[in-house]
Amino acid sequence: MADEPTPLMGPYEALRVIEVYVSVGLASDNPRAYDLVLREIQNVLAATLGMSEPDPNHEMIAARLTRLVNEFAQGLGLSEKTTWQIVDQVIADFPGAAEEKLLAEARDWMVLAASR
Repeated sequence: MADEPTPLMGPYEALRVIEVYVSVGLASDNPRAYDLVLREIQNVLAATLGMSEPDPNHEMIAARLTRLVNEFAQGLGLSEKTTWQIVDQVIADFPGAAEEKLLAEARDWMVLAASR
């Protein structure tokens, strides 16, 4: 069999950690806290499945792209939380993509989100 990554934690341990993160997220009214909790849950799942760590520059890239598309998103009537979630997901979907590609994808998703 091909070399498969070794899980960093078992499923029961991961479930306990995720439950803590969910309770923290539910206790907070801050949309940014929800995003951070979700990212940590994704990290726990990645560790459980033996996947590699997420890009350490993800947060910095997301902040920069969010600033660049903020006026566009506001013009479409999207909230800051929705804008951040779209940018965050685009970065996750296209790891290592050029900034121009990420911006184009984010704008496309924003137009779709605004049309709903």
